[in-house]
Amino acid sequence: MSNKIAFHIADMGLGDHICQIGAVRYLRTLYDKVIVAGLKNNENNLKDIYSDDKNIELYIIEASKDLVPRYGCSHEKFNAITKNTTVYMTGCQLPKGGGGPRNYIIVKPYEWLNLDFSIFWEYFSVPHKPESIDLFKNLKDLKYIFVHDHAIAAVNGTVFTLENITDELLINPCRNMYTKDHKYFDLAEKFINKPILDYIDTIINSSMLILSDSAFLALSINLEIKTDKCYHTSRYHFSDHIWSSKNIFNSSKVKRKKFTLLHKPQVEMIFIDINKLY
Repeated sequence: MSNKIAFHIADMGLGDHICQIGAVRYLRTLYDKVIVAGLKNNENNLKDIYSDDKNIELYIIEASKDLVPRYGCSHEKFNAITKNTTVYMTGCQLPKGGGGPRNYIIVKPYEWLNLDFSIFWEYFSVPHKPESIDLFKNLKDLKYIFVHDHAIAAVNGTVFTLENITDELLINPCRNMYTKDHKYFDLAEKFINKPILDYIDTIINSSMLILSDSAFLALSINLEIKTDKCYHTSRYHFSDHIWSSKNIFNSSKVKRKKFTLLHKPQVEMIFIDINKLY
């Protein structure tokens, strides 16, 4: 008997991939193998995410045009690549680009796949890497805030800036928020530019989270975070619909925290008074 294989083709930003982990894991319960299409620049993070299941494989491409007809791949090439598989395509990869309001950027892909959104919460799973534990150990007993203020599409890469910063340690995976003469500089430097799963223990144990609408938000909303002080910003769309009565997680099945949106969506730089978040 031949193996049943699913070919998963969704939006290919790292945050998009993380939001589709539940879908991929669910498909794996239905198929002998799931192939996940991904871009070369996300390959290492995707290998980490699915390293615990040898029957979830990656199909790595340089650009969507190498696979997706909407972006220029010929139907002949697409059919040859996906031969003998069941294709699950969603988001901007669909023939008409998915469509629908941008404020459903997380939920809509599940609708297009005809999957209940509870799968997003209940089938989410990523490996617990020893590197995550080792990185967190650098903090010892220090209280700290985890900040991610970057996004690829933002001006200069920065979405917001913090005002009235307290003496509490700030951990930012994209940049050191201290000058070289600051007492926290060397420690903060240890947390820059690691694979995204290396931050899981640090995120879970932070005293506060302030995140842009990026891959770190996509990851954090599905972790068992300890603090209730979870905040996010938004440039183009709301993510709050995932916590609506229709879509919110079943607390008897998974432990998650709701993130509070700090402002209405806006593209301009956002200034956040950190003292007001305590």
